Amino acid sequence: MFEVHGSDSFKPHDLAKNAQTKLQALGKCGRMVGLLTALVRY
Repeated sequence: MFEVHGSDSFKPHDLAKNAQTKLQALGKCGRMVGLLTALVRY
């Protein structure tokens, strides 16, 4: 699971923030791919 070496090593808030930014990046990539595939179809 998680290795905790100190009180500052594991921050759930930072983890959630990181996941959120990754999801946002994935969403942007998905939109770009959708636009590209739509362009290719026409």
